[in-house]
Amino acid sequence: MGNETGPTDAASTAPDESGVVHGNAHGKVRIRVIQNILRVDISGEPEGEALTGSFREALAGGLLRMSMPTLVDLTGFIGGVDWTGIRTIAEMAPWGSPDQRPSRVAYVTRNDWFAALLKLVSAIFPQSTHKQFNDVESGLRWPEASDNDRNTRRING
Repeated sequence: MGNETGPTDAASTAPDESGVVHGNAHGKVRIRVIQNILRVDISGEPEGEALTGSFREALAGGLLRMSMPTLVDLTGFIGGVDWTGIRTIAEMAPWGSPDQRPSRVAYVTRNDWFAALLKLVSAIFPQSTHKQFNDVESGLRWPEASDNDRNTRRING
């Protein structure tokens, strides 16, 4: 079932080939890099520390770069949005650089409910471009697509 670690588990000090996983039976956050794309998979209803703890560990383990193309898979997520945790992640890793092309973050969801939240996420991560998708394959193609992509939504906070 993968690497189930938490903030106090000794095994969580270094990511393995499955990436970094925090959570419990109720919900998990998994962070890994596949073909230079940061993958963040959120399933169930993870506790707040699962989100921030997984990012802290991934940063400490050198898994993350500030302008990485990213796919956030929310298709298995059933909880509420932890805005405090998201702001904490923005403070740890502002995700983007004014000197480079904005980092693209693709969100894969089961339905369109997340579209209304994109403006808030974009305000928290203003140096990134955010877009919602209904399937993983489309979400994976977009983060490294051409800047001429007409469907790109850049929302500045």
